[in-house]
Amino acid sequence: PYTTLFRSVEALAEFEPEVLITAFYTEDLEKSLAPFGIPVIALVGYDVNMNNSIDVIEQVFGTTEGSSALRAMFNEVNDSISRIAAAIPDDARKTAVWESVKDYSAVKANNDWGKMIERAGGVNVFADVSFENSDIDGEAYLVADPDFIFKMVAASGADLSGYTPPSEEDYRAAAEAYLARPG
Repeated sequence: PYTTLFRSVEALAEFEPEVLITAFYTEDLEKSLAPFGIPVIALVGYDVNMNNSIDVIEQVFGTTEGSSALRAMFNEVNDSISRIAAAIPDDARKTAVWESVKDYSAVKANNDWGKMIERAGGVNVFADVSFENSDIDGEAYLVADPDFIFKMVAASGADLSGYTPPSEEDYRAAAEAYLARPG
């Protein structure tokens, strides 16, 4: 059975939820919860169009209470980011890589993390790279020489659900491991 935040789908089903809203959808999760009649909805907090997620939440809960304020806040921040990014000259845009928890696993242009780099006025150095999966050769990092590398860090001993925040020790260990990489 599918396990992440809960040790089993049976443990989750004991709570008798009407729906499971999660940041990570997988077909396995949906299939595992189907016998319990629990539908799965995936909503991520880093969606480049948060209005879509708000639409889903309104439909699921059958209310729009509070959503107009949330939309206004999101749209104000989004518009501000767009204005600032548009003002950055092409030759002044910083290059960046967004790396997953897995080492040398970078995002492509069609990934939400990659879209965030570009929305913020940056250049995703691996956006146009043609590769089968997200694994990038370590040497490609050296050749690309990005201005910034954003490294995702997971909490030690936790799953990748994102619900358990990394500790200071987790960040320190990730930084040390990263700095010890060749190049």
